[in-house]
Amino acid sequence: MLKAILLSIVFPSVLAAQTGKLDIWWVDVEGGAATLIVTPTGESFLIDTGNPGERDAARIFDVATRQAGLRKIDALFTTHYHGDHVGGAPALSKLIPITKYYDHGDSVEPEGSGGKPWIAYKSVAAGNRSPVKPGQVIQLREVKLDVVSSAGKVLSKPINGGGPNPFCDGAIQKDIDKSENGQSAGLLLTYGKFKFFDIGDLTWDREMMLACPVNKVGAVTLLQATHHGFFNDASGAPALYNALKPVVVVVNNNGGIGNHAGFFVGRRLSDPAGSYRFVRAKVAGWKKPTLNDYVGFQMVDGPRVASYRFTLHEGDLAAVAARMPAADAAAPLFCASAANNAIAGIGPFASIEPVHWMTPAALAGKLDAIVAASPELGACVLPDGSSCAQPLALRAAASP
Repeated sequence: MLKAILLSIVFPSVLAAQTGKLDIWWVDVEGGAATLIVTPTGESFLIDTGNPGERDAARIFDVATRQAGLRKIDALFTTHYHGDHVGGAPALSKLIPITKYYDHGDSVEPEGSGGKPWIAYKSVAAGNRSPVKPGQVIQLREVKLDVVSSAGKVLSKPINGGGPNPFCDGAIQKDIDKSENGQSAGLLLTYGKFKFFDIGDLTWDREMMLACPVNKVGAVTLLQATHHGFFNDASGAPALYNALKPVVVVVNNNGGIGNHAGFFVGRRLSDPAGSYRFVRAKVAGWKKPTLNDYVGFQMVDGPRVASYRFTLHEGDLAAVAARMPAADAAAPLFCASAANNAIAGIGPFASIEPVHWMTPAALAGKLDAIVAASPELGACVLPDGSSCAQPLALRAAASP
């Protein structure tokens, strides 16, 4: 599945600015989403902004200005307020003007530590926000954008030739999702006969509302998969996607430098991202993974996957091992947070404090600092066992 992802994503680094036709850029924001649409007449429409901080905002800015030739973004459409979809908005707004902000309305999640991306977005979008509703049409000069979902609701009647759906027979239903994912605002873009469908991280229950008893969306040309490629069956209802009949599916996950964080305690792998175990479990002859197996698998994310190996005392190993079940159960979105929290405050990781949200790169930075201060505690290594020429750690690996 992941190899197919690499083939499907259009990498912005190899695209040149084009005019007179519809352009779509998928910016590599390592796990979330940032999809830039530029119409034949030069109107720009950005869907989501990736993770908090400067990195993803800078990548979007580079694509928008250097490659698409934009001086402003006409509209930002935020599907929902999880950090990997809305986090980059504040930093991006400082780099390039954003004229209008579309979203699903206020967040349904608490404004505690997990609500920080929403709070920051609300601040930068103040005065220019326009919450959308299913059935609403955002009309550009040559492109039409139909809102198909928003704030937990979906279209009330079919569009785009939708109708009875034979794939509803025996289709599995799931409980109503109460998180921001289920609130995702989604779009059907129409440009002539071309149809592009993007519904953020909309969940299985709402997908079924779009699919059954009638397909309310019709057939599409291009589909952007939800939730990191329908991960863990949180989304991806067959009744909808079989009915959509997409010609091409894009998983806007990661095609550059790896975005998972895992670690070893003794010989046991903890992969909070779940991706390694999820895919390997579907492969005949699955075996208990080693560090090299894990790193080799993750190399689909990029050619220079590095790991940290730390030497831990028995008491430290036991303390980390006690936290591993919770880390293993973490959602893929929180892989770095889970790895961070499993080792926080233990042995060589005494300076690391528990967090609610962080990126793999931020965790790597913490480990870089630990090794720089005390080289004897650990070492950054490449899959062949050689030392990293420079800090490249995107995996936290602890072994005795």
